[in-house]
Amino acid sequence: MKIEKNIPMPKARDMDGGKYKIVDEMEVGDSILVENRDIQSMRNRARNKNPEKTYAFRQKNSTHTRLWRIE
Repeated sequence: MKIEKNIPMPKARDMDGGKYKIVDEMEVGDSILVENRDIQSMRNRARNKNPEKTYAFRQKNSTHTRLWRIE
């Protein structure tokens, strides 16, 4: 290992929420089908970015969960 000088640092990636920002655009009655591998991130986005809104999650099958905006 060696110390290197004057190496430019790359820009930080854009943290706009990517595919999870769709939750921000949902209206009451809307739903989306989410792959189970993404569901925890989707829940976190719904709770942390939209605490005044209410969502429901129901597992559809072994690979997908449906998310509804209910309030």
